[in-house]
Amino acid sequence: QALWYARDRDSAGSDFDRTSRQRIVINTIFAQLKSSNPFTLMRVVYEIAPLITTDMSKGSVISLGVGLVSYLGYEREELSIPGSDNFSNTWAGDAQVLTIDDMDYEKERLYQFVFEE
Repeated sequence: QALWYARDRDSAGSDFDRTSRQRIVINTIFAQLKSSNPFTLMRVVYEIAPLITTDMSKGSVISLGVGLVSYLGYEREELSIPGSDNFSNTWAGDAQVLTIDDMDYEKERLYQFVFEE
């Protein structure tokens, strides 16, 4: 149900609404993980790790999983790019796509979010 909710394109709304639902699902998962005990977290890591495709070693992925307990303690913040006033809808062939109007502005927003706020 969560996967359907996050991916649904048939309901009324925009791609921004869909990505908002995706953030809701991710935030809900994090909230549940935060209240889990370490044994449950390790079980989750061992269930998820085989589903991950990466160039990292299995040991590195497991090491990150072990650090999950401390990572969950960090405050999470979100930034949407592009900002709500800095994009246009254009056509690329038969597909409507979103284009960023001022890329330098978005680069600066991202830089400030990561390094200055």
